[in-house]
Amino acid sequence: EGIYDVVLIDCPPSLKLLTSNALSVATQLIIPIESGSQYGLYGVTDLLRHVEKIRRINPRLDFMGALLIKHDERQTVCRLIETAATEQLGKVFPIRIPVSTKVNQAAMAQMSLYDIDKNAKVSKEFADL
Repeated sequence: EGIYDVVLIDCPPSLKLLTSNALSVATQLIIPIESGSQYGLYGVTDLLRHVEKIRRINPRLDFMGALLIKHDERQTVCRLIETAATEQLGKVFPIRIPVSTKVNQAAMAQMSLYDIDKNAKVSKEFADL
């Protein structure tokens, strides 16, 4: 403690050992929801049940909110998922991470999004988060 202000642990979308271990030491939880997919909320109920179990060993774990990713306000599915996420989870970040090829470029190049294009809209949304 005391070395970093924030440590982000990006877990796979599964409830296996890696995710459980990360949740058992985390203090805050952000649930990314792919709003551009009809399956964006798939598994959220199971995750929330799992989080309640983890809180028995880590009562400090606080749900900060859902983060809508791959979001395009022009698409009906994105707006529907946004509404459903708000109803189901209550807390949804006001920031929406847009669909962007820059994210895929950064992943393929194994580089930071900011190294690919720090002025891209998606980079600015992540910085605002």
